[in-house]
Amino acid sequence: MDLRALQQFLAVAEQGSLSGTAKLLNISQPALTKRIRRLEAQIGAPLLERLPRGVALTVYGRSLARHARLIGAQLRQADAELEALRGGNRGQIRIGAGPSWLGDLLPRAITRLLEDRPEVQVQVTEGFDDSLRQGLLEGDLDLAVVALADGPPEPGLSATPLVWDELRVVARAGHPLRARRNATLEHLLAYPWTLTGVHTLARQRLGELFRAQGLRPPEPTVETDSIEFKFAVIRTSDHLSFHAAEHLLQPIAEGIATVDVPHSSWRRAAGLITRSAGELGPAAQALIRNIEAACWAAEIERPSGLPAARALT
Repeated sequence: MDLRALQQFLAVAEQGSLSGTAKLLNISQPALTKRIRRLEAQIGAPLLERLPRGVALTVYGRSLARHARLIGAQLRQADAELEALRGGNRGQIRIGAGPSWLGDLLPRAITRLLEDRPEVQVQVTEGFDDSLRQGLLEGDLDLAVVALADGPPEPGLSATPLVWDELRVVARAGHPLRARRNATLEHLLAYPWTLTGVHTLARQRLGELFRAQGLRPPEPTVETDSIEFKFAVIRTSDHLSFHAAEHLLQPIAEGIATVDVPHSSWRRAAGLITRSAGELGPAAQALIRNIEAACWAAEIERPSGLPAARALT
């Protein structure tokens, strides 16, 4: 498959217009159309659907665009690694991390890596499981440390469980519910909630807890992917949220505490996620070994069906 044609197709996919892409790439529209049609002939399926204004990707086009982005990411990674070797640098790592990993385990692993490989550059992106998985699939990240889904990972990704953590209902330390005896899930519904997006695992698991007790899950009055903003809202109101208990030990969570209510917590596995296809560079492989070592050097637990793991809670 012609790499240049693939790059031009990806540009069309991102621009949504053949004429606009032709101007951007400084080529004629007929030449661009010819290359796209040649790709379609190779694949044996239409990639673009012509609209009154612009074009849209077909199901085949969306699939090819996803793979084209990964190919582009691999090429950029190769260029960066080769340039790093020429310049005496030993590579760059782009890692995504859930909030619970940022206070202890990941900094420890990165510090150890840089002691052995001081020339390595590490880029850390904070996020939740859904956005980090998407970043991996699109080639924006090399690996991620994050909460893992209960079932197998989605196609294209590989998961390695390393630790346990626990999701709990949280509120400001002086919240009325923290002093109430015999509080139930139903009592939690009397208060407003600040939650992450509907596609995050934490939000989905909170809903499952309420549905298991025959209750409708809380609908957030504030929805945000910002941990700092979420904690700020909770500190200054009676809002409740659902959050990893381990993260409450970090300075950012000062003034935030758990609310002890029966059937309101969810224990989950967390660990490494990488792309199934494509080999990681030496620096990324070394960082993975350091992350595993940081987990296994702490308190060891062997839950059923998982390798040795550290209990975060």
